[in-house]
Amino acid sequence: MAKKFADTPAKRFLKLTGLGVKVASQYGKTRIKTALSSDDAQNQETMATLYGQMGEDVLQTLGEMKGAAMKVGQIASQMKHLLPDEFAEQIAKLQKESPPMPFEVIEQQIQQSFGFSPDQLFASFEHTPFAAASIGQVHRATTREGDDVIVKIQYPGVKQSCKSDLVQLKRLFSLGGLIKTDKAALDQVFKEIQIHLMEELDYEHEADNLREFAKVHADDPKIVIPSVIEAYSNEYVLTLSYEPGVAMADLHDHFDQPTINEFAATLITAMLREILYHERAHCDPHPGNFAFRENGQVIIYDYGCVADISDLVVDHYIDIVDAALAGNFTSIDDSLINLGFRQPEADAVEEEVYQRWFDTFITPLLEESSASRAIERVQSQITAHIPEFHRYRTQFRPCADTMFLNRVLSGHFLNLAQMKVDMDMKPLIKSMLFEDEGKPQGK
Repeated sequence: MAKKFADTPAKRFLKLTGLGVKVASQYGKTRIKTALSSDDAQNQETMATLYGQMGEDVLQTLGEMKGAAMKVGQIASQMKHLLPDEFAEQIAKLQKESPPMPFEVIEQQIQQSFGFSPDQLFASFEHTPFAAASIGQVHRATTREGDDVIVKIQYPGVKQSCKSDLVQLKRLFSLGGLIKTDKAALDQVFKEIQIHLMEELDYEHEADNLREFAKVHADDPKIVIPSVIEAYSNEYVLTLSYEPGVAMADLHDHFDQPTINEFAATLITAMLREILYHERAHCDPHPGNFAFRENGQVIIYDYGCVADISDLVVDHYIDIVDAALAGNFTSIDDSLINLGFRQPEADAVEEEVYQRWFDTFITPLLEESSASRAIERVQSQITAHIPEFHRYRTQFRPCADTMFLNRVLSGHFLNLAQMKVDMDMKPLIKSMLFEDEGKPQGK
């Protein structure tokens, strides 16, 4: 039998506090043990075992809790460069599809929101969920007007517990020695996460986002954004037009390679349109948030997480790419400091480190025309260089201004790999990113 869902701030506080005490105790005891030993190799193995166990404990607890706690775990799993490998490997499992809540939980939430049960409110309502995630789940239904819809219901207590969850998780990451950074940087990152989570937990805000981005993509017939059904939506329940399509994982069962390549071009064009021209972007590139149709259309779901993208941040990214291509690694260091990603007071990072970073992450992207082949090369080289890159963890810190943009870029790169895209995306990206004089278009 599944464990009871922690649906009140008090229950969630106790669960996270217990996890924090356990992690801090494990870390403290292990640090004492390694301090008394002069065997560096043994100490590294001991710490690796510790971080793996921490990851298992955090994975189990956050997976059971869902809500903001699980969401933060998912975001943290995408910050692998700042986390111990053994810990990151465990919490990366939070990215997988979340198990659903019992129908009674969903029924109660709709009853409290509308004064009617799902079966009373809708002409038909499927009790088996269509999909489940960290903060809610989706059910198919038919309205009284006869429209096929999907109904997104937020889990009870999640919004009310968000701030408390974040406080406890920040303490856990700090006391467990998981992120080596200064308090101010960690505070800023969690502040940014809280802002976005509170927006994502307000389904009326997501409805506004859906209407906004429908206008952004209005001139592109290949992009489909679900329509909001206002009469059946509020702060905790969001009802949208049912927009079916083929899931990303099933593309090769339904379409040939040239068609899949066109889907990829449409998806990347939409992403760059949002970042470069609208300066606000869909920031949850999970494969389940996209679907594809025979007529070439790409459906984008879930505009709960949307981030503002400033000109300055985009310009710094372009400067980094330009400097890397020119081999000017001193400029890369300067740009990373200006972004807030590199700690200016820390020891300098040698140019050779940036050269190896370039060879590991960038060269495959430049040389390969296939995203799947590029990521295979990157992954094979990362394993060899991880110990070296991790020695420089204290020189870098999480950056609130770039966290969600990085999530978009890395997530879509992985999506291209999953789609097994076999085309050169660089001409498309350059055409949107640069004009003849080398400046970003629209800037």
